[in-house]
Amino acid sequence: MRVSVYILLFLMCSFYGFSQNVSNKSISIKSNFSTESIKAYQESANLKLDDFYSYLSLYSDAKTSNEFRLEIKQNIFRLFGKKSFEIVDFLSDEEKQISIDDFLSKIESKNYGFATSHQFNSNVDFHSWECSYQLKIYFGNDFEVKNVKQNITFFPVEKAFGTNSKTVWNIYLGNFIN
Repeated sequence: MRVSVYILLFLMCSFYGFSQNVSNKSISIKSNFSTESIKAYQESANLKLDDFYSYLSLYSDAKTSNEFRLEIKQNIFRLFGKKSFEIVDFLSDEEKQISIDDFLSKIESKNYGFATSHQFNSNVDFHSWECSYQLKIYFGNDFEVKNVKQNITFFPVEKAFGTNSKTVWNIYLGNFIN
């Protein structure tokens, strides 16, 4: 009798452990994609970084209309997947974190240009990786180079299409690392 209770308890604990592992595995990048696919997604994230800095350049252009600036701002929020976040104040020597709204106000109509180079992606952990790159900030004929590290997140989201639903994986730009 006592042995059967221990066996039953052991089996219950084992199944609980397996079920926990399966749920974590289903949202892990490495368990869902091949190494080649992960590299392709990382390249896609690098393109999103390039888009972000192109948006900042357009936002800073003195010729950009206020209506277009509003569209640019909405596109920036989509890249990060949220409407409020902080970025590094690249124009300050302190390189402190400020809200995206404050940074956009700081560059509006100032004709700054932004471009990335030498992008390097770290190994993927559970659902993110770190991207290191050089950021060139142009102002007139002068430019400054900053080394930047930023998290990139990649996770599944259930999307509904009428009566059907499907899991799609989204890439979002994440927090800046000082």
